[in-house]
Amino acid sequence: MEIGKRIQRLRRERSLTQEQLAAALGVTSAAVSKWETNAAIPDVAMLCPLARMLGITVDALLDFRPALEQEEINVLLEDRRKLFEEKRLEEAGASCEALLREYPDDLRLKCAIAGHGIRLMMSTAAGMLRQRMFFLVCQLWTLTYLCMICLECLGVEERWL
Repeated sequence: MEIGKRIQRLRRERSLTQEQLAAALGVTSAAVSKWETNAAIPDVAMLCPLARMLGITVDALLDFRPALEQEEINVLLEDRRKLFEEKRLEEAGASCEALLREYPDDLRLKCAIAGHGIRLMMSTAAGMLRQRMFFLVCQLWTLTYLCMICLECLGVEERWL
């Protein structure tokens, strides 16, 4: 869910009008309207007061999660698989890269994309996209292998991989 829809939903749950929320935060109702339609986002200095007014944490307001749950990873990869099947290869590759930028230290996501990428790479397009995906997959598998070695040295079980 986008931040605008989240703000709108939470504001309505608290039975606040845009005008009431705006007055409490010292902004205009037009600013609140822009937030809710995703035409603008709240200034970083406004996040704490806004979250307090909506009765949630800033993490909840921003939908921050340090890592994805396995089910979320499965759903996200299913969406990307469909893009590959529809031959929307550039979009699929860019979408995978965007996910990795959004969750840069999520090892489960990296492993899943790497494994998914290898399967797709073997069955889909050639040329630059295949080359780009190949390098991305190699980087991810190398990182995964190194992490598994480190985990083993530390005596940590990697059953979740």
